[in-house]
Amino acid sequence: MAKNSAEKALESIPSMRLLVAVCRKKSLTEAAKGLGMSLSAASHQLSVLKDAAGDPLFLRTDKGLAPTSAMKELLPKLESIIDAVDSLRKPAVFDPATAKRDIRILTYDMGYLAFVLPVVPRLQTESPGLRINVDFLESREFALNELRLGKADLCINPGLLNQSDVVSQPLGKVEYRLMVRQGHPLEAIYQAEGRVTLEEIARFPQFIPSTRQGGYNRPWLDVMAMGAPVIACNYFNVPPFVVKRTDAVEWIPSPLAAEWEGTGLFTVIPLAGENRSVFTSRLFWAARDERDPLNQWLRSLLLSYAHDHYPTE
Repeated sequence: MAKNSAEKALESIPSMRLLVAVCRKKSLTEAAKGLGMSLSAASHQLSVLKDAAGDPLFLRTDKGLAPTSAMKELLPKLESIIDAVDSLRKPAVFDPATAKRDIRILTYDMGYLAFVLPVVPRLQTESPGLRINVDFLESREFALNELRLGKADLCINPGLLNQSDVVSQPLGKVEYRLMVRQGHPLEAIYQAEGRVTLEEIARFPQFIPSTRQGGYNRPWLDVMAMGAPVIACNYFNVPPFVVKRTDAVEWIPSPLAAEWEGTGLFTVIPLAGENRSVFTSRLFWAARDERDPLNQWLRSLLLSYAHDHYPTE
């Protein structure tokens, strides 16, 4: 039986791109703009697709257009077809100097300072048309969703996300340090003995990382078990404003500790032996962006800098 025009529309690559774009942008207007279509043409095409599918495909919500269950089931199939078609095309020669795009990177303040900021001067020089947006990484689940929907290009996070549609590479290993104000009682102990014990640390209020992620040693949990008062904080660069005026201590990644120590207001104490805490920061991106020239270029900048400045083993 011959297919009608509505059924044929559902099978066309431009129609597939429109549906995927609406899923990612949650807006028909933004999807049309990104595809170079007029809003009226996109609206008409979507109406035809709804008829072909026998489903509304999208529902209006206070956060924009949300895919129906049928559309959610259809989305990975459409993305797979589009990726296969795109892979057959001869890739254009990529020139960073002419690239114009909004780039969104999800990370936390340590990832921003340690890995993103150092490459910003090169980005500004070699690709001035890029607009870099760095947003706070709320959770691993949030990051996965944003990468899958195409709402984020890259993510920097410790640990693994363990998903088939997300790819990662290690940026480097980072150690935690203990940071106190200059003249703190722990400073005198460290200078006299070359180390401090958890029992000595537990005598003071603590600012600890808020992450519940495991996979590496977290000695501050032992300090908590000893009854030390603690505040878990999402931001490493906020506690220093309290630490410099009080006897509170902060568990802080070494790149940030070095920056604060440079102000002359703090003493940074390394941790050794069983109290040593090391984690690996990783760079993540959606598997469908694996061949994207701009994404590849950004990844190469970040990974090259990280591997030159941080150990991976």
